[in-house]
Amino acid sequence: MDKRDDVRDMQRTAEQRKWDLEAAAKYRPEPPAPPANPIQASERIEQRLMQFREALEKVGDEKQAARDSNEWDPKRGYKPFDDVQDAVYDLQCVKTEVYEAYLERAIALLCQAKKEPPASLDKFDWVYEKNGALDENNARTLSFMLAALLKSNVSSGMLLVLKVAVECGVVNAIDTNIAKKAIATLDDLNEMDLLDEGEPEILDAAKVALEDV
Repeated sequence: MDKRDDVRDMQRTAEQRKWDLEAAAKYRPEPPAPPANPIQASERIEQRLMQFREALEKVGDEKQAARDSNEWDPKRGYKPFDDVQDAVYDLQCVKTEVYEAYLERAIALLCQAKKEPPASLDKFDWVYEKNGALDENNARTLSFMLAALLKSNVSSGMLLVLKVAVECGVVNAIDTNIAKKAIATLDDLNEMDLLDEGEPEILDAAKVALEDV
């Protein structure tokens, strides 16, 4: 009987784990309020970048504290130190929020161009709190964003989407035809010297990344 009870317990545990995973996959948190305009979106980016720098410094401090502790073992590294693991996790979360802020500015530029009210990334089916562009479903939404920006000829918005795709290593998730059309349009603007400072470098990086797809 004990063995049967153990098997039943294991089955219940496996079923519960499956339900938990399914529930997590379906979970869709409420998106944050979108920036009211591109200026506010830029301010949000600066705020997130400052938070990222602070989080990065915290990781360095926690790693130093771990190395200075009596429990430090070079063979085991930082794994036994919860404070280090927590700091690294927080850094990853803030990094995701930085990239989301870039995308939010792209959408703010799109809404401004189309004279539409502010919109969050969920307008394109992006899900917050899902590991950003590293989430497979979120990565696919970059194609929708890029296509909409291309249609409205919002060059700075296109470059922000490409920046996120390149830096997150998910250029391959963007529809190749859409990416090529966007890059061709941006190339024309670059030849006419119509891109803002720093944007030609983003364009070059996107072209290199697209060659590897």
